[in-house]
Amino acid sequence: MITENITENLLFFIWQQQHFNKNAMVTTTQEPLTILNPGILNNNQGPDFLNANIRIGDIVLVGNIEIHVRTSDWDLHKHGLDPNYKNIILHVVWEDDKANDANCPFSVFTLKNRVPRSLLSRIETIQNVNNKIPCQPFLPLLNFIEWENWKERLLIERLQEKIKKINSLSEQYHYHWEEVLWVRLASNFGLPHNHDLFETMARQLSTYTLAKHRDNKMQIESLLMGQCNLLKQQFQEAYPKKLQQEYLHLKKKYNLQATTINPAFLRMRPMAFPTIRLAFLAQLIVQSYHLFTQIKNAHSLEEIRLLFQISLTGYWHTHYRLNDHAQEKEKKLGTDTINNIIINSVLPVLFAYYHHINDTHNQEKIVFWFSLLPPEKNKHTKEWTHLRLPIKNALDSQSLLHLSKNYCAFKKCLECHVGKKMLIQS
Repeated sequence: MITENITENLLFFIWQQQHFNKNAMVTTTQEPLTILNPGILNNNQGPDFLNANIRIGDIVLVGNIEIHVRTSDWDLHKHGLDPNYKNIILHVVWEDDKANDANCPFSVFTLKNRVPRSLLSRIETIQNVNNKIPCQPFLPLLNFIEWENWKERLLIERLQEKIKKINSLSEQYHYHWEEVLWVRLASNFGLPHNHDLFETMARQLSTYTLAKHRDNKMQIESLLMGQCNLLKQQFQEAYPKKLQQEYLHLKKKYNLQATTINPAFLRMRPMAFPTIRLAFLAQLIVQSYHLFTQIKNAHSLEEIRLLFQISLTGYWHTHYRLNDHAQEKEKKLGTDTINNIIINSVLPVLFAYYHHINDTHNQEKIVFWFSLLPPEKNKHTKEWTHLRLPIKNALDSQSLLHLSKNYCAFKKCLECHVGKKMLIQS
């Protein structure tokens, strides 16, 4: 393998795992070397490994270790001018491209001819493979328990990733969790095509404003649809005209400005039209009160599911769009849709709330609830099922989605439990 394919992250892994030939080790000045303790990987500023313990000749040294691809990288990175690097006891490199410096205060050790060919071959395979899952030729690799532990860790990472976004939202709303849930739910109801539109609308309409009109579904629909630019055209039917008139009144009353984003209808199923999704959202507002509190107080997933049992009545029985009559059909949120809402909005907000109040017990409960929900079906989960890796529940699907998007897509095999095992297997 050419040196250009060797990275510092790979060398960190090799050193941390001590995955190289340790027989008759010597420094570049031919002094005998023994590694007593490789040190602890440093994820902060300064040397790469801290508190290492080595023996060079008869002298035992305790200190830090710096790792580079080439010896000359020490000068290139100007470590000699940085006081954080004063206590270096060994410079570990892939190849030594610099003549021995008599004034250098530490020894240099090269790894190039000591790393197993099998490891380098696997690295090269990953770098050249076009599979969306780079380690595909080597799977499954982990045993059942190892996979279960890794998937749970991945789910926690995914929730922590979502927490960052939810925390930013909660700070904006001064930790008013009803508002936080409302914005997250609205964006979810928008689906991919109208996600931004619905979220913008939700930020413009507070739960306090909406609560004033809970007893009048038509007013709620007029607010939601008006803010989403769905009430601007000329209507012939009576109900859209009423929505339009009501919105003009409420817009003036609350000094509202409609979003500049236009709703999308193109290439989507009628049940995904923004009009239908907003009608469902309006019905949810009408039939629920202090929704976050109800969800937080729920003792089971089934209690939460019941909160999202929504059916449309009246005008929407014969319409998918305003002013456009269609065949009469009952419309309600299906089981898959409700599960999607719980997986992608409800549970992440609950997890963020419990994280905020440092309630680890209920955080663990949320992780467990993911294992009780059916798995999602999307292009990422299909990639894993084609490899005959079972996806039994939402914990599996969410964790493998995170694995695909945050590890496999960037070939971060050295940070993945699967990748690590692949690299060190005999």
